[in-house]
Amino acid sequence: MISVNIDKLINMSLDDKKTYGELAKNVLDELNGEKTFAVVTGGMGSFKLAYSLYEMKKKVLFIDADISSEIFVGKYKLGKNIPGVVDFISNVQKTPNIICHTNKEGFDIIFSGSNEIGKINKENEIIIKGLIESFGKGYDVVIVDSDISGTAAKYVYASVVMVDEDKYDEEELDSLVKDLESVGCNIKGVIINEQN
Repeated sequence: MISVNIDKLINMSLDDKKTYGELAKNVLDELNGEKTFAVVTGGMGSFKLAYSLYEMKKKVLFIDADISSEIFVGKYKLGKNIPGVVDFISNVQKTPNIICHTNKEGFDIIFSGSNEIGKINKENEIIIKGLIESFGKGYDVVIVDSDISGTAAKYVYASVVMVDEDKYDEEELDSLVKDLESVGCNIKGVIINEQN
């Protein structure tokens, strides 16, 4: 069983705690009893949202299904080659348990895994859908970090797009939301992270 200490990942300012706490409440309201929610391009923002839900006494599974980058393992140098989504896609039958327990009981993670899969095809997408459904059992909320094309976001109940304010203009965001909706994502809104 793989376990990781997430203390350095959850270090938030008081303002961030308040903001993500409010966002977590809004997500629960939007889910209205459902449990799968995606953040497209969210990166650490999606992780902070997941942790804020955990702080609301929810049992949370965070799935890093944005296999276009190793944001968590790469950025925070966890020092492990942790199996995850890509490993599961590559060999569903032989992949060991990919749920990584944390030092916060009731908050678990499935990392992206090794980034050696190449382009995702329709068969891989169906496997991702099954992963979300099967591994999500036993959790109150499943937060999925999805890539910009909505590969995983289209298989959850609802999604938001989260971007830094300096990365997109309003026209680009409108176009992105329309593109995501055209592939089946249930986009509920856009969250713009202000740059300090």
